[in-house]
Amino acid sequence: MKNHFSQVAPMYAPIGIYPGGAWSFVWGTSSDSSIEQPLLDRIQHVESDTYWYNHSVHLGALAQPNHVRRVVGLHR
Repeated sequence: MKNHFSQVAPMYAPIGIYPGGAWSFVWGTSSDSSIEQPLLDRIQHVESDTYWYNHSVHLGALAQPNHVRRVVGLHR
């Protein structure tokens, strides 16, 4: 993936209906934006009209637990 995208990151998400309980996948982009820094203007524009969604939920949805970060070499 790093041969094709300037930014690559492993992702992990619990999927309640999946028998194993968790999925892993890879995120990649060639843009300058970071997955950890969402576009705040867009979020602030929509979050006042949403029931569940806000900036904190967005960040939490992309958070990785420490055991996953260690395995993929992201733990700081």
